[in-house]
Amino acid sequence: MKRDYDVIIIGAGPAGVFASMTLSRIGIDRVLLIEQGKDIDKRKKRSGRDLLCGWGGASAYS
Repeated sequence: MKRDYDVIIIGAGPAGVFASMTLSRIGIDRVLLIEQGKDIDKRKKRSGRDLLCGWGGASAYS
């Protein structure tokens, strides 16, 4: 895997996610988005369906 990026974004919170989306929309496709949290399917949730709430889910950012 080639590791050559135009932009590296640290943090997949709302700002990081929207920055990566915006860069993609203007044609910058080699973006690395780094998040230290657990994979989304490994995060604690109240039920099997309670993975995300709201836009993208506050749970997605914690």
